[in-house]
Amino acid sequence: SAMMMYFFVQYKEVKISIDIKDYKTFLFLGMCSFLNVILCCCALQYISATRFAILQPSVPCISTAIAIISGLEKFSYWKFFGLIFAVIGALVVILNKTTSNEQSESQYVTFGTSLVLLQVLAMAHLLVYQKPLLNKYDPSLVTFTYYSVGTVLTLLLCIIISPFILKVSDLYFDGNTIPWYGLAYATTFATLYSYNALSWAGKHLSPSSTAIFCTFQPVGTMVLSLLLYGYTTSTNEIVGALLVITGLIVTSGHPAAEDST
Repeated sequence: SAMMMYFFVQYKEVKISIDIKDYKTFLFLGMCSFLNVILCCCALQYISATRFAILQPSVPCISTAIAIISGLEKFSYWKFFGLIFAVIGALVVILNKTTSNEQSESQYVTFGTSLVLLQVLAMAHLLVYQKPLLNKYDPSLVTFTYYSVGTVLTLLLCIIISPFILKVSDLYFDGNTIPWYGLAYATTFATLYSYNALSWAGKHLSPSSTAIFCTFQPVGTMVLSLLLYGYTTSTNEIVGALLVITGLIVTSGHPAAEDST
């Protein structure tokens, strides 16, 4: 993904030049990106995907609090109520999902949940503290730089732990082709596109307005499940989706909900 981000920067003909005083911020964002990925993967070894998803709507809540406390944006009642609608709607959609097909949670569920809480904090800080850099640099350059830092940290971790937990066959998924499709999707859409989209949105919106769109994820999952697999959509899921959409409209559609920062 980092290599593809580099080619995207070159395609946009963006000059790769960073002020030395911004190095610390990029390193911090790289650490947040690293923690977001690693903690996500580790947490899912101990808890179900449903429990993991339940905690994700807290990202916009934490991002909003951090942005207001740090002075990057002002408090807005429209933004506050829009956030409440969106978070409640996301939780309604997620909690309605049946867990009968979920992998049973292990005895280390408390540990796994703690990892998710740290992952949520890392993502929230990333969305907030990239804002000053996005006001100064092209979004593609910001994304490429901090994600490259995260990639280096991930590689170092893999090199350190590989002699203890990895086999040679793990490097090519024991000859199984399906994981490669998942890896290709994660590389292209879940990473290259999503991180650049968040950066582009972050340049034009406040941190809280960018983060609140994270609540649309379970709604999108519901729609794709219906279209691709014919899964039945319940009344609760429809109500939850409407609440999320209402929250997004209130937050991004009202002039008072977005400030100049």
